[in-house]
Amino acid sequence: MSKTSAPDPLISGFTEYETVNLADFHTYEDYGWNGAQFETCGGVRCRLYDGPNSWQYYAMVYCWGRLPGLPEEQNYAKVDGTASFGYRDPAELEVSGMPRKPIDPADYHLLAPGQKIVMPGARSGSADPTSNAAVCAAGPGGKVTCEIQNGEFVDGATHGFVLSPDGSRTY
Repeated sequence: MSKTSAPDPLISGFTEYETVNLADFHTYEDYGWNGAQFETCGGVRCRLYDGPNSWQYYAMVYCWGRLPGLPEEQNYAKVDGTASFGYRDPAELEVSGMPRKPIDPADYHLLAPGQKIVMPGARSGSADPTSNAAVCAAGPGGKVTCEIQNGEFVDGATHGFVLSPDGSRTY
């Protein structure tokens, strides 16, 4: 049974999930961007981007693999300004840096059921410290929910996706 976290001032909702230490998941760098990445018990891999110089002026989360509740040809879920499902070649997602090198599978840490990872949003001069905040949470039975809250470059709304064996959806 997981512990309940205190409310995170950057994220609304998700209070039933325990927040993991973001630094433990910060294992990705590419073109001046870095990110946190994780793998679920069901083998879904996800990445949350953190912008250059730790100032996230653009937020993005994506997951790939055999996504629960979707047809096999839809192996990719993404949320930035909006959320969508589609297809990407997994080989394109398993590399980083320049020159391109394969990502060590050990760099994907487990986000266990009952845990969430929070990527703070805009920092360094933003009037709203909650804009572009991203969160992913692993639920029971292979469920994964990822969203970007207060997206400042589209409509200010929260967008995300739910991956679930009972049916996946975007919002």
